[in-house]
Amino acid sequence: MNSQFILESEHLFYYSAAQPVSAAMLAESLIGLDGVVNQSTKALGRFFKVRIYSEDVLIQKIEFGSYKDSFIVRLVFGKEAELEKRIDKFRAKLGLNKMSTKTVITLIIAAAIGYAVYHYATASKDEKALISINNSFNNWGKEVGMTGPEFLAKLGEIIKNKEDLKRQVVRLTRPKGSSDNGSITLDNDSNFTISADAVAAVPANYSVTLPDVPIKDFTKAMIVIRAADLDRLTGWYGIALEIYDHRVSVQLEESVDRSKIILGKFNEVDITVIYDLKKNGDRIPKQYIIRKLYDPVVKTP
Repeated sequence: MNSQFILESEHLFYYSAAQPVSAAMLAESLIGLDGVVNQSTKALGRFFKVRIYSEDVLIQKIEFGSYKDSFIVRLVFGKEAELEKRIDKFRAKLGLNKMSTKTVITLIIAAAIGYAVYHYATASKDEKALISINNSFNNWGKEVGMTGPEFLAKLGEIIKNKEDLKRQVVRLTRPKGSSDNGSITLDNDSNFTISADAVAAVPANYSVTLPDVPIKDFTKAMIVIRAADLDRLTGWYGIALEIYDHRVSVQLEESVDRSKIILGKFNEVDITVIYDLKKNGDRIPKQYIIRKLYDPVVKTP
């Protein structure tokens, strides 16, 4: 890479916990903040389809005795201001008012925290927390031309390590097992506040939650299939970007006519994904089973 574009964006994180904050608790919370922002910037790149070469969180100022931290997000891109161009193009396409790049970064960080809070509220069936966090997503979704549920679903696609995000949010809001509760506000902006009612759903300690059945069905997914041996089904693999960005072993149900598969091109299919469960709670696709093949779509990957 001959040249780089470096974007720096200054932000403020405030967690309104009522009890005094020890140095150890503050340090743990800062580790959580770093982890959350790291996940957020990766999701930002996926949302706008921009390659981010590296990301750093630089703590600028700390108010001891509280969770009030000023920090800089530093992102390294290619030789042009790719992210800013993509954001402008995205908002122009939707006919939305211009939003600064800093505000977009703030939105994604708030939404990433909110995504973890939403899952904790769902798991605990905390209705008060769910109502509050759903209201937040309804407001945030408008900023990107989506409904609240649509924005949540999009975050599910672009946040790859969901269990790590949940772990970091526990560190951020429950350092050293603290039960103290408060609201979260970013950049002193009430639009980017997660209420104390919502934060209350975050547990004092992180534990991995594994799904009961590591299988999920997708309808009309787009997949590019390649085969090492056209006469046999061994050695077939596919890449379905909306599911996973690496190649995965492919099997066809007997009802699917493999002669109609267009190798190396997009195929529209109904697909069952079998996951491999990792110790940290992540689900990694290990096999795609194609149940139905639709008529060819004219599209080249």
